[in-house]
Amino acid sequence: MKKFLCFTAIIAACLCGCSSRYDEDAISLYIDAAQAMRQIKSIHIDVAGGVYGDKDKETKNTKINMNADLIISDQPQLAMEFDLAVYGVALDDTAFYLKDNTFYMNFMNEKTKVALPKDFMKLFSMTNDENGSFTSDDEVNAEAVKKMFKEFKYQDKDQGVIAFSFDLEMFDQLMKTAGANEQFKMTIKSYDGTMSIKDRMMDEITFDLLLEIEGKDYPISFTISFSEQNKVKEIKFPDFKDYKVKDLSDELDTDFIGGDNEIL
Repeated sequence: MKKFLCFTAIIAACLCGCSSRYDEDAISLYIDAAQAMRQIKSIHIDVAGGVYGDKDKETKNTKINMNADLIISDQPQLAMEFDLAVYGVALDDTAFYLKDNTFYMNFMNEKTKVALPKDFMKLFSMTNDENGSFTSDDEVNAEAVKKMFKEFKYQDKDQGVIAFSFDLEMFDQLMKTAGANEQFKMTIKSYDGTMSIKDRMMDEITFDLLLEIEGKDYPISFTISFSEQNKVKEIKFPDFKDYKVKDLSDELDTDFIGGDNEIL
């Protein structure tokens, strides 16, 4: 009888351990927020983070700050401006813009523009519905959440903060498919984060990623903040008079993954 009770207790503990990886209420809140975010027509986004050169995050090799305004319509508008620094050296102004179906890029003192095809958004399985809102063909449901995350549960239920941990097998498969490991040995050792949801909208997402490249660890941390949902009415653009037309035909024929380009 004691052996049976002990065995039962072990089985119960295992089952509780498995089920505790997911919080159904947290998943439901996330699904509602994801669906609500798909309906937004404008938003402001701030990103702050970087790449560290040591596991204890004492040395930041790369700083990446970004702010963006996005208006979603049949002709979406975007202004994305970066503050970048590598090993303490600030890079020149970097910015990307989307206006009147034209993509503008200011990078490394080169200002270029490219006219996009009329069905540009559809190329990425993203369309605008009849209300001009953002939609996607991929359905967000509990099964999809559990497939992507190995843990997904409340960190602070009262504040709407959810902690998550990605299933790393998904990224390993993606890298194998892209042939990334043929370039250099890279392994994702951990990929965790939190998300804050307020009033059924994403408020903030944090990511903590630990990469191992050629035997050395590189922590990567980012915080993405969302604000002004449906309140961004106008985006201030530069005059674009210095931007020159760029022909992408040659670049589109280049195999970036298998070519001679160095990633690091």
